[in-house]
Amino acid sequence: MKIQGANLGEKEVEYKLLSEYPFFNDERQEVVKKLEQLYLKYQEDSKETDIRPFPQKDGKVEILPGMINHRCSNSLESLRTLSQYGILASEWFGQIESEREGVFCSFIDRIHAEDNSDKRKQDRARILNLQRLKSMSNDIVLFFDNTNPIMEQLLNLDYFEYEKAKQRMPEKLTEIYTSDEIELFEKIIEPFSPGGRNYHTKEMLPYCDWSAIPGGIPSILVNGICTKTKSYDNEYIEEVSKLFPNATIFNSELEIIYAPKKKKSTQEFGEETLKEQNDTALLDEIAQTQANQEKTITNQRENK
Repeated sequence: MKIQGANLGEKEVEYKLLSEYPFFNDERQEVVKKLEQLYLKYQEDSKETDIRPFPQKDGKVEILPGMINHRCSNSLESLRTLSQYGILASEWFGQIESEREGVFCSFIDRIHAEDNSDKRKQDRARILNLQRLKSMSNDIVLFFDNTNPIMEQLLNLDYFEYEKAKQRMPEKLTEIYTSDEIELFEKIIEPFSPGGRNYHTKEMLPYCDWSAIPGGIPSILVNGICTKTKSYDNEYIEEVSKLFPNATIFNSELEIIYAPKKKKSTQEFGEETLKEQNDTALLDEIAQTQANQEKTITNQRENK
């Protein structure tokens, strides 16, 4: 299979479990195994969660500041890999993260806030957002449901935020993170990721809006896809919609190309089940009342 990353380029690779690669020859390999199991648990748990539909306004999708996204290749081969395994750290494919910003991590960006009092930062945010959504290149942008509880848990493990907490309030580190999480950062991520240590301590775009998520992000959390171009093939869109069934697909003008059918939430299913049970009970009660009435009429006729 092929994967493609912004810095990695296109590579012919093979997917394996993280622990099947001999990254270390000591106890750190056990930490790699823990990260593997952590991601696989999130991936399994994500199958049972509800995904919020991508927001819409006036017949188009609505792009809001803070929306989490990931740029990737638009090739179907690459998208099939992402759909099957998730938006994974390159180490799952035997490739060490090339820039040493966050090894064993998958990277995400955000839509930058443009209503900043700092004119230079405001202009910078506007340019970055335009590049993200409208640059004509062979990539697409995946958006994630950041209200989903699994996504919230993954964001709590952001390596860049860990470094920020460690530098600014080290005395509270054990209150924010578990011992296993600290072990993960200290033993296999931070020592090999000097490039990302100050991304969240300096207010510099785009780095302050980036996140490095250990392991990766389950693909089921994708709720929006920007194709960037208005020229698209119907068969391609159909294939992509099957790979990411929760995603609204739209172009660079925010026009909706494909919208998934609304799925009933767990609460809605529960309410329907309760209603069905109540309806059944009511029908049983009516049937019993009718039976009693018929029995009474029969008895009255026999007594005449």
